[in-house]
Amino acid sequence: MRIAVFHSEFTEVGGAEVQALNLAHYLHGRGDQIDLVSFQLDPERWSDAIGGLGLVLLEGSSWREKLGLWSPMFSNRLRARRIGRSLRKLLPNVVLAHNPPSNTILGMSGLNALKVWYCHEPPRDIYPEETTRELYSASRSGDINHLSPALGDLLGIHEASSAWRLKERELDQEGVRGLNRLIANSEYTRSSIEAVYGIRGIEVVNPMVNFKDSLRHRFGLDRSGLKILVQTRMEAIKNVDTVLRAFARVRSRLGGNPSLHLVGTGSQLPYLMSLAGELNLLENVRFHGFLGKRDLESVRASCDVFALLPWDEPFGMVFPECADAGLLLIGSDHGGPLEILENGRYGWNCPAHSAESLGEVFEKVWALTDSEVDHRRSETLRSCRGRYSTNVIGARLRNLLSNE
Repeated sequence: MRIAVFHSEFTEVGGAEVQALNLAHYLHGRGDQIDLVSFQLDPERWSDAIGGLGLVLLEGSSWREKLGLWSPMFSNRLRARRIGRSLRKLLPNVVLAHNPPSNTILGMSGLNALKVWYCHEPPRDIYPEETTRELYSASRSGDINHLSPALGDLLGIHEASSAWRLKERELDQEGVRGLNRLIANSEYTRSSIEAVYGIRGIEVVNPMVNFKDSLRHRFGLDRSGLKILVQTRMEAIKNVDTVLRAFARVRSRLGGNPSLHLVGTGSQLPYLMSLAGELNLLENVRFHGFLGKRDLESVRASCDVFALLPWDEPFGMVFPECADAGLLLIGSDHGGPLEILENGRYGWNCPAHSAESLGEVFEKVWALTDSEVDHRRSETLRSCRGRYSTNVIGARLRNLLSNE
């Protein structure tokens, strides 16, 4: 097959970008001809990862489309048709779209090929309540006592129903109707698709993870103090401030020298650094920023636990990746983390709003014997490998793409 993998931009390093490339390399390795199609690419971060794949960079907007901005429907149709012509030159049997707006553009393109959207989540900015259900529910029930300013802004989106959002929804719905097939990356994403588009019977294919060839041999905990990793984009929806608050509550009961390592960048980083100071954590918290592969592996190897309680995370590839590095896993009690950890069978699930609950889990982890730690570690990795390995997921996805 000739397959065009269409993702809007490769600039940041996130789960959707990693998954798009993982799938592209898997299919290329099975003999399919792959073209990676995008509007933007950061060569410093992505050139090496693209390797031998074909790359097509599209023009963002033509002058005709810009002149048509007074009519979003008209200018988007122009754009979709232009991109359809570019895709048609590749002679694809299948076009596999990832993050919006690639799916909408593909659906409006008129392209005579199998048009598939591998949905990581519907666009949150135009469907905030349907895609961020747990956050809105917690807000309405009064469960959230501490809000970062940006999270408060996010919750306020639904209060300003605008003509812009209604128009964006109309465009998005039209584009999705023009697709031939949707695939969801999790059960949670499937439920979001049902809520947003009313489409049922969507296949679920979890993201694939490139596990190491050999098992990581780690034993017990570092008994000098619990070492906790948070690796994510530092944005409000990732809820990193709750991890800081939980760590502050129980730091004195996690050994003589516990530490919290935060890896990632984002708009919330200044707020989180300020909060760490307010909580008197600066001696125990290290902000690493963005790390390359080798430095990231080193930090992971120095930690015992990965903890993250994101709001409405569709999947969360970082959880099985950290299991592969030998870390114990703590995630939120809904969305992708709940599915990955199977409701606490392979880690611990906590309410995203509760620093108290997360702090209690930190103490439970610290109280485990080394043999208990090793058993949990090996069982979690075994489960993740069995569900998310490249061959398991790749075979399922390719079958869906080849079975028209």
